[in-house]
Amino acid sequence: MIEQEWDTERWKAKSRTGKANRLTEFDGVSSRHVGGSISTGQHRYKMRRFRELKDDVEASQTPDSPPIDEAALWEQSAGGRKKGRIFGWSTQDPRYAMTGECSSSSGGRSSGTASADELAALREQMAKMEEDVRLREERYLAQLEIERKRNEEL
Repeated sequence: MIEQEWDTERWKAKSRTGKANRLTEFDGVSSRHVGGSISTGQHRYKMRRFRELKDDVEASQTPDSPPIDEAALWEQSAGGRKKGRIFGWSTQDPRYAMTGECSSSSGGRSSGTASADELAALREQMAKMEEDVRLREERYLAQLEIERKRNEEL
């Protein structure tokens, strides 16, 4: 039965594609399916490269230099963008991962005050909602009790 499936042109094409993919190389290493991960050695290399780049920048900094852009250093040490992404970032915007702020000024916050105000408003809204749920639950339980007593009387 499985032999019939393996003998189809669709399966053979899939097999050829898989074989070609396994024979490809990236950064001198043959590709293998690792679920998007890299080997420990590759990770160690990228981390070492990041540290070297950061040390070089720190050595050339003066007191009035702008802060180090670690996101740009990581992008460089990780080998740049591939398919619009940077290895190691779960988000498209590496500055957001490093600082919690968007790299574009549009839509970004100018200070932490707005987010603290928003957080306070959300907490207040959540407390009101929790109170509403508690009151609804009390009414529901009271209604159940009334129904239970009615059924007992019957």
